[in-house]
Amino acid sequence: MKTPVFFLTSFFLAAGPCLAQWNYPATKTVDASDIYFGKTYPDPYRWLENTQDKEVEDWYKAQANFTDVLLAKIPARDTLAAEWMELDKLKAATYSSIHFENGRVFYKKTLGGENVGKIYYREGWDGAEQLLFDPTTYKPGGKTVVQSFLPSWDGEHVVLGLSAAGAEWSELRVLKISDRSLLPEKMYPSFGPHSWTADNQSFLYDSGNTTDIKSAEIELNRQTRVHRLGTAIETDRDIFSSESDPELNLAPKEIPSAAVEASFPEYLLGDAGTVQNELRLYYAPTTDLNGPTIHWKELSRLSDNLVRGIAPQGDYVYAITHAGAPKYKVVRTKLAQPDWAHAEIVV
Repeated sequence: MKTPVFFLTSFFLAAGPCLAQWNYPATKTVDASDIYFGKTYPDPYRWLENTQDKEVEDWYKAQANFTDVLLAKIPARDTLAAEWMELDKLKAATYSSIHFENGRVFYKKTLGGENVGKIYYREGWDGAEQLLFDPTTYKPGGKTVVQSFLPSWDGEHVVLGLSAAGAEWSELRVLKISDRSLLPEKMYPSFGPHSWTADNQSFLYDSGNTTDIKSAEIELNRQTRVHRLGTAIETDRDIFSSESDPELNLAPKEIPSAAVEASFPEYLLGDAGTVQNELRLYYAPTTDLNGPTIHWKELSRLSDNLVRGIAPQGDYVYAITHAGAPKYKVVRTKLAQPDWAHAEIVV
């Protein structure tokens, strides 16, 4: 073990003079600080937080150029990168986000050597593979990826969540399977689609009133809206949010997502989600989508300690909880009158 340590030490000692000669881009400091509980904490680089400032933008570009120049000097760098790319092409294809709807199988497939997965489908599990959507052709010159996608229950349409260059927010587009055409409607920015409705003519998706993705408000007061194919985006209805349902007392940080499950199409299920594992859930009849108001009822509160596995079945709703069970347990309660404190233990 002594030789490697000696080698590394010698390497860094030898590299020291070279490192000291590097002319890093200048980084100014400012007189900024915060006081927490009577103690002052200096923050001299706070000015770098304003990414819309031209001076900050120039600083990042200078740092990037400095790095690029140094990396370009690595001997045989391009040859090594080319070899890695050739090896990458030998990898087997990877498959993800597999959906089965009305006899059709939809999935994302990424070939060896590809950075971006494409959407394919088959008529049945043994059908011939057909390319459905290639995101690299969506916007010429752009770096579009399929962040998420959701086929309708009849397998005739797919909602695509498309993002550019690794962005967190997606633009939603609807693809018609029969002719591979994109419908004209666009929703942006969105976390993605939640579900389709049973008639296959509408889908629920994440949205909000703030459209500036650099705004600190973008992740607050989110909404679930419903869109009907062929209608104007401006007419989409907010069905689950602090704005449309003030009686639910949803906090700005809670992400209200509502969906219709194919196994339980009679009800909407709403989740006021945060990073907390415990679930705050609501439900309402899907027939409310045809009326002026969604009549949400409480399904579970945080104190019920439900963490996952919500599954309605018949008159019951099942869930996984850690209440009195450090290794978790499966319980169920009546959907008409949820009472998780006295829920029946299933497993």
